[in-house]
Amino acid sequence: MAAILVGLTCSSQLWAGTVRSVYTDESTMVPINLRMGHSTVLRFLEKPKKVILGNSNYYSIEFIDNDVAVQPLGTVATNFFVYGTKNVYGFLLKTETQGKYDDLVHVHWKEALTQIPTKAVIKLSPIKEVSRPEINFKVANILEVTIHKILRFEKRDFYILDLGLKNISKSEFDLTDFHIEAIRNKLRLTPQEFVVRDSHLKPGQTTSIRFLIKTLGNSDFTLKVRFKNFSGHQLLSRRYL
Repeated sequence: MAAILVGLTCSSQLWAGTVRSVYTDESTMVPINLRMGHSTVLRFLEKPKKVILGNSNYYSIEFIDNDVAVQPLGTVATNFFVYGTKNVYGFLLKTETQGKYDDLVHVHWKEALTQIPTKAVIKLSPIKEVSRPEINFKVANILEVTIHKILRFEKRDFYILDLGLKNISKSEFDLTDFHIEAIRNKLRLTPQEFVVRDSHLKPGQTTSIRFLIKTLGNSDFTLKVRFKNFSGHQLLSRRYL
C-alpha cells in the first residue's frame, strides 16, 4: 500500500502546472508549454491590445485585463504574438497531452528594468506646482498639444508635465504611434517617460498626458511630438521651471 501511495504522489507532481517568470525582448521567442484540457495564462505589465496566431484553428484565446488566457484545442505547435501598448511579444506554443505545463507565466520586457534608475523610482519626495504655462502647439492640423501644468519633486531635478492632447481633425486616431520626447541641443534628455490616458481619440476629443523628466531647472528644452508621419515641437523656457 505504501508503495502505491508513493507512486500516485510522484505522478501527481509530474503533471502539476508551473508558475514562472520570463524576460523577453524584440529578438526572443519564448517557449510556452501547454496541456490539453487546461488553460495557460500569460500575465503582462502592459495591457495586451491584440494577438496574432500562426494557426488559430487549434487555440482558444481570451483577454482579461492584463492577462491573455490560451487553451489548446489540439496538439499542433505554432508561433504566437501579443501586441501591447509599447512592445510586441513573441512565443512558441507547444501542446502535450501529459507531463509538465505552464499554469501562469509572468511576462517581463527586458528593457523595462533599465529605463529609469532604481533610486529615481524608490526615493520619494514632496511634489509642488512650479508653473501653469498653458502653451499650445500643433502637430500638422490633426493634433493640438497644451502644456497645462509643471510640477517638481522638491529639492530634485525631476519634473512632471501635465499635458492635454486634442484631436482637431475629422478622423478618429489610434494613438499607438504617438510619441513625445524632450530634447536639448538635439540630444534626448534621460531619463524620461510618458503615459497617455486613452488609446483612441475621436474628433474633438481631448485626452491627458503625464510626462516625467529629469532636467536642470536653469536650461531650456524642447518638447517634440511625433504621430505617424507628422511632427510638431515647442520650446519650453526655463522661466517655467
